Amino acid sequence: KWIQQGRQEGLEEGRQEGRQEGIVSIRRSLERQARARFGEAVVQPLRLTLETVQDLERLDEIGEWIEASASAEALLARLRTL
Repeated sequence: KWIQQGRQEGLEEGRQEGRQEGIVSIRRSLERQARARFGEAVVQPLRLTLETVQDLERLDEIGEWIEASASAEALLARLRTL
């Protein structure tokens, strides 16, 4: 029983770590996407927002905002609604 419990806990920890690494990777990708589209000035405010987001669906939504926003100002206005 103890071995199985330890194995289960190890699997759960691995999933958590993998999820967190994935979130960090997505955040960096969104920063690169925004930098390429709008320039360096948008990256810092975007980063501050992204650091608070843990939900993968929300990160995906922010990616859509980056693609759909006509300007850096429009993107930043959307981010302020979070």
